[in-house]
Order: sequence, then C-alpha cells, then structure tokens
Amino acid sequence: MSNLQLQNQFNVTSEDDIFYINMYGDCGEVICSGCYMKDKSGNAVVIQLDTPEEYRGNGYATRLLADICQREGGKPIRVISNDNARGFYNKLGYKEISPYVFQSNEN
Repeated sequence: MSNLQLQNQFNVTSEDDIFYINMYGDCGEVICSGCYMKDKSGNAVVIQLDTPEEYRGNGYATRLLADICQREGGKPIRVISNDNARGFYNKLGYKEISPYVFQSNEN
C-alpha cells in the first residue's frame, strides 16, 4: 500500500444522515468506498462496501471498516452484506447475527 490517502466525504440526505467514505489511490482513483448510517440506537450500520475487482486483496476494505469503527469510538458496527462476502467478514472476526448481517466485536 503506497502513499494512499483516506479521504472522507460526508453527505447528509434530507431524510437521514448517511456517511459516504471513499479511499483514493495515488492517481486519484477510488480504490474502495463505503456508505453507512446510524440505527435508532446511534450505532453504525454499513449498508455498502465496495472495492473494485482490480484492487481487491490489498486490505483496502479492511482499512475502511477500521476507519469507520474508529470514527464510531470503537463501538461495534453492523454490516449488511451478501453471501459473497460472508468469508471476508468471518475472517475479520465479525459474527453473523442474522442472515447477511454481521457485527464486529467491541474494541
């Protein structure tokens, strides 16, 4: 991972707060992006996490999730995902609490 910068862009919708985070590579290309919101208890729920295929396997999504967790004060975060990412979240220690919903451990 060369001189990657984590650039954060926060946008608020007219209905709810939704946070958009993009990670950019050296040439300004988006190498990973995520989107999360807060549930009624104020906990983060990641509703989108994507790394373009050509950038997968470099730890970018892991770094982005760590950044979200840090922003949320180390509280557990939930991720709504799909069957293809089940192994990824299990590898990170997330527990599947209902079908396609994973929760991090408390930090």
